[in-house]
Amino acid sequence: MCVKGDSPHSYSCACPEGKFGESCDLEDGSALAFNGNSYVRWRLQSSVERELNLRLSFRTKQEDAVLMDARGESDYSTLEVSGEYV
Repeated sequence: MCVKGDSPHSYSCACPEGKFGESCDLEDGSALAFNGNSYVRWRLQSSVERELNLRLSFRTKQEDAVLMDARGESDYSTLEVSGEYV
């Protein structure tokens, strides 16, 4: 189920697992778009003991933005754009 947000192209959804989008009709692997006040959250089903390989592509019009913030029990990583540089 999705609810329209404050701006014309924003919404928040509670979709079944593996589905997302305004009508819950998009599947994992599809593109997402954000208006600057949105985020997506993933929860790992199991602990990462040694390494995690993740492949993402980003495109932004912002000069400064946090693209990804990952936090564990004892460590974290942040990927950001600052002054148009990653």
